[in-house]
Amino acid sequence: SREQIKVATVTTIIKHLQQILEKEQGINSKKGEK
Repeated sequence: SREQIKVATVTTIIKHLQQILEKEQGINSKKGEK
């Protein structure tokens, strides 16, 4: 159904956003160490 597609799409987007946030936090923490 369309609802299932919407949920799957949102879930995928959230996973990508979480990965991006983790990368950003990793970069920020490295800068903080200096």
